[in-house]
Parts: sequence; structure tokens; C-alpha cells
Amino acid sequence: MNRLALCLVSVAAFAVETLAQPAPAVDGAAAATSLRNAVRYARDRVYPALVHVQPVFDTYVGGQKQLGTATGSGVIIDRQGYVATNHHVAGDARRLLVTLSDKSQVPATLVGSDPMTDVAVIRLDLSQRGNEELPVATLGDSDMLEVGDWVIAMGSPLSLARSLSLGVVSCVDRYLDPLQFEDPDERTGLFNTWIQTDAAINPGNSGGPLVNLAGEVVGLNARKLLVAESVGFAIPVNLVKEVVTRLIANGHVERSAIGLECQPLPQDPARRREGSDRGLLVSNVIAGSPAEVAGVHAGDVLTSYDGAPISALFDEELPATRKRMTDPPVGKTVDVIVRRDGEEKRFRIVTQELGRFSANEEEEPLLGLTAKGITEAMARERQLPSTKGVLVTGVQVGSPAHNAEPRLHEGDVILDFAGTAVASLADLRNAEEAARRRLLNGVVVKVRRQRDLLWVLVKADPEARAKKGA
Repeated sequence: MNRLALCLVSVAAFAVETLAQPAPAVDGAAAATSLRNAVRYARDRVYPALVHVQPVFDTYVGGQKQLGTATGSGVIIDRQGYVATNHHVAGDARRLLVTLSDKSQVPATLVGSDPMTDVAVIRLDLSQRGNEELPVATLGDSDMLEVGDWVIAMGSPLSLARSLSLGVVSCVDRYLDPLQFEDPDERTGLFNTWIQTDAAINPGNSGGPLVNLAGEVVGLNARKLLVAESVGFAIPVNLVKEVVTRLIANGHVERSAIGLECQPLPQDPARRREGSDRGLLVSNVIAGSPAEVAGVHAGDVLTSYDGAPISALFDEELPATRKRMTDPPVGKTVDVIVRRDGEEKRFRIVTQELGRFSANEEEEPLLGLTAKGITEAMARERQLPSTKGVLVTGVQVGSPAHNAEPRLHEGDVILDFAGTAVASLADLRNAEEAARRRLLNGVVVKVRRQRDLLWVLVKADPEARAKKGA
């Protein structure tokens, strides 16, 4: 037998002998004790900074404005009383009452809120607290998370204050379509992927901390899949830190835009062979935007933005590229490079403010409906020709809007009221007041319903509506 054969036989024999040996015993009790001690350590570092948040806010249901309450959570991040939480917890609140870990209750005020990342900052009123020092949580580094890491979700699930659940990180970069959330007009999640975990996250956990076993906050609990068990999502703390800093400094987050909507670049073997398989596909150029004026076209492949290469081949890469495109200051001239028909084209484009995706909602008691203004994003999403008009978001049963001929519906856009053009909620209120005397006999309202234009007869008794408390 030659040396090579002897060597192979020896290796095989060693492998058989090794496999035959029993695996080293694992001390289950010791492992359980180790995990328990780690959880307790992490709990004690963050638990004192966990707060229970009770917001009071306006809610719009069935064409009426009502006062609503909810339960949320938050975490103290600064000894001056700053608390990080979710926009959907505190962003639209009239009043905020916060319960601290020592069971004392203090009012709080909104410092600032960012719907696009679902992050908000509130500040505790510490005027009655004296010199007692606040507990503060340590913010960690979400980029260090790995699938399988143990994490703890803290908060007030279903109003059960100061609850803790344990699980693992299921995914560190889950992409969720921004349009799938409660208010798709807000476009929550445009600029981040999500930490997915099987640690229980339920309504009321929102705004609470997701904590690693080192006792550091690595995320802000935000969402769960209602149709699934053990599938919850948190906002990575690195993004939270950036947004919180800007909210404390300015009360809002300013973002820039040039009017491009992009999608991942489709995989194409021909592009790969040519070495041109990097970039972003421009799916839409907003009419009248700086990008359209400069000459960028839908179908172009964006390869460089503000002096640096940019690319996304998968959905998970989109949030980071969107964020990069909104980070330059408003009014800055950015260099943009695209590929079109195999040629490279360069543009210098001045950014403008991105603005909010959704408008404020208000009640119109004289008509018995609720409505909101229309932003450019809302107009694009609903395929409206312009932002002019107000969007009906609800109709009260038995109201003039409900009894109109034909009846007004949620989703209608009011364009004209009694001969007065309506471009905003303020226009609608002014037109209602100007036509107040004619309402009893009826006025004509011009409405867009999907692709159709309708003329609607609306009759109302302003005095009767006033007696009902309108």
C-alpha cells in the first residue's frame, strides 16, 4: 500500500473513531442559569428607564371627530427627560401622560415626530420631581445584531404595563412595503429595514425598547403581523439615534428630494456581461420636479448620486438608497449620473424639500364629513390629476353629506362648493360659510369620484346642525 493510501486510511479511521465518541455532555441546568442571569442583567439595565405612555388624541370615525385614548411605551434616553417612542403613539396626541418605573405619573409634551420612520421624542415634565435623578437606558449598535441573537422586548402589551418577553432576532434587514401600514399616506419605513424578532410584540409594546443581553437598546418596538404569531418588528436603534438627535434639535426632520421614484434594477445577464449591472431603475419622474426639468426620464438607470455610486438590486437595499437621496440639504446642487440607451448622462440638479406624504385630517361638521388636504404623494397614489381639492375620509350616517343626491362617499374629492373652487380645507370652510344661507335650499358640489366628475346636490340646516353640537 502506498503512502497516499495509508494516509487516507488513517484519516478515515480517525474520522470513524471521532464520530463514534459521544458528544460532550451539556449541563442543561448551568446553561439555563447562564441565560437567566444574562436576561436579569439586561432587564435591570433598561427596565428602570421603561415608561408607560397614555396619549389622548383626535380620531376620525364615521365622518366625525372623537377623542380617543390608547396605550404605548417609551424609553428614557436622557436625564433631561427626553423619551424615545413611536410617531403612531405620540405624534398626533393632544395630551400625554407617562407612568415611570417608580409608578409616579408625569405629563409630557411632544418635542418632535417623524412619520416616515415612526420615531417620536417626548419630554417629561419634571417640575414636581425635585432633584431625583432619572434612570436612563444605554443605546447600543443595531449594526452588530445577528440572526439568532437573544433580545428582550419591553413595554405595555394590551395595556399590561412593564411586561417583558424574550426571543431571538429572526432577521436583521426585513423589508416591509411602506404602503402596507395603517396609514399608507405616511409611507412609514421608506428609509429603513426592520429588525424581525419572535419576542412577543403586541399593541401597546409600540415605542418600547428592544434590548440585547448586554443591556443595550438595539431597537424601538413598532409593529407585528396581525395574522401571524411571533412575528414582530423593531426600528433599528442606529436610525432612531439619528432621528432623535434631529428632532431634539429642530422639532422635525428635513429631507430633500429631486422628484425621482426608483426600484431595484432588474437582473439582466447582458448587463452583467457588460459590467453595467449596478444602479437603480428610475420608475417615475414626478411632473414639474427638478429632475423632470433637468431632463431625467423614467427608464433611466441611476448610477451615481451626489458624487457617490448608488445601487439596489433587491428590495432590502431600497431603504438605504432612498435615505441617501434624501440626506443632502435642501437647496444643494447634486450631481446625478444615469445610463440611457448605453450612454452616460450627467445632470446638476438643485434639491427641494421632500415634505410630508400625508395631510392633516379635519372634521366638517356642517356637512357631516371628515376630510384631508391632498399632497403630491397622495395624488400620485390615487391617480389624481392634481393636488387641488379635499379628500373625503368619512361620512356621518344621516348627515347632509350622507343624504346628498347622489350620496357623498369616502374617497370622493371635493373640487367646487356652491360655485367656489376648493383647493384646500381652508377653501372648503370659507365656501361653506359664504353659502350658509343657501344651504337650506341646497347647493351644488363638484366631486371627482375615481375617473368621473359628478355634480352633487347638498342640503343642510346650519341652525339644526349647530343645535346638535356641530
